[in-house]
Formats: sequence, C-alpha cells, structure tokens
Amino acid sequence: GENKNKICYFVHSTKELQYISPYNNMLVYMVKDGCFAIFSDNSWKKVSPGFEEQASSSSLKFIGVKDEYLLPSKVDCHYLYLEAKCALNFDEVKNSSFAVMIKQNYEEVFNIKWPENILWPGKESVQITATANAIDFFRFQK
Repeated sequence: GENKNKICYFVHSTKELQYISPYNNMLVYMVKDGCFAIFSDNSWKKVSPGFEEQASSSSLKFIGVKDEYLLPSKVDCHYLYLEAKCALNFDEVKNSSFAVMIKQNYEEVFNIKWPENILWPGKESVQITATANAIDFFRFQK
C-alpha cells in the first residue's frame, strides 16, 4: 500500500501511529526483528550477521575524522564521525569486503570525498545524508 517501506513509530501514547519515508542508505534498528536494516535501492536489507553484537557493545567507538582519513588495513567495519569535511582513502585496506559507517556531526553537516576508483551504480558517487546526526552505512567489495 501507500506505506510500503515506510518506518512506522509511536511518538506518544496520545498520538496515532506515524510514518516517515526512509532515505537511501538509512540505517535503522528493527525492534520486531531484533536486527539492523539499511534502506537501499527502494528496499530494506538486513545488515550482515555480527553487526548487531558490535553495535550494541560498549566497545563501539566512532573515530573523529577530518581533512583526509586513511582507513586501516584489516578492519571489517569502520565507524567514522565527521568533525569537518573529509576525503576517505582506501589504499591500505586489505579486506576483500568491508563496511564504513559515517555519522554526521551533531552541529554541522559535512561532505566526504570518496576515492576515485569506486565503481558506483549509475557512475555517480553517493553523498552521505546531509542532516545533523545522520548515520549512513556502506559496504564495499574489492
């Protein structure tokens, strides 16, 4: 119906059920299913197993990045917090598959510059969500 793929939630017990439309690369936790999902290509996809344990552990820490950031070589998921605009560099990454989670600044919105050698669908690089505190999730294959 008209609410397909939308996120439904209760704001308060005195309010009716609310719906919002997701944007591309939006990451949400689905309480009913007990897992994270990402919205991409007009559908929801569950995030890979093991991510839930990482996200709920106290060891999950976002690394503050600005200017240029060289991703470390053997990390499966990189958690980046934007302190300013930043160019990402994948030259040292050794894993054949890895994920990047990018959290926008809480006060300002910053852009990132992706490495030139990423093959994006439609040959157009994807920009992160331009909303304070937004979180975007990307998975890359080498």
